[in-house]
Amino acid sequence: MQSDIQQLPRHPAKRMREDGKQYYVDTRGTPLPSVTTILNATKPQADREALLQWRQRLGTAEANRIAGTASRRGTGTHKQIQRYLEGKDLAISETVLPYWQSIEPILQNIQNVRLIEGPVFHYELGYAGKVDCVASFREFLSMRVENCG
Repeated sequence: MQSDIQQLPRHPAKRMREDGKQYYVDTRGTPLPSVTTILNATKPQADREALLQWRQRLGTAEANRIAGTASRRGTGTHKQIQRYLEGKDLAISETVLPYWQSIEPILQNIQNVRLIEGPVFHYELGYAGKVDCVASFREFLSMRVENCG
């Protein structure tokens, strides 16, 4: 991966939690709800019930164990992708290795990285978030936003 990332301007943002909701606050002090907060608030009731039933079927301890394992694996994979895009040395654990091996050939098609983990604000629609990556993928400008939380 290239080491000279041509960065887009980074807009400062502060994350804030209030009443269980996450907001991004810009330099003017304007709080906008996060994409995660909006997705959680608009999640269909059937999806909420399916998750609750899954937890009840497995039991709280086992459901927490599975969810925690998946979360750690996802976070580890995400961190390695970020390091790769930043041109840093990788430290891939055995847990993450199979996931890394499946995504690494795709990452080789990414060029001209412009922004990694940058806050973005959409004032017209009233939300904010953090973009994982703005870069070219097979020569087409692309933006990658992951939301698993």
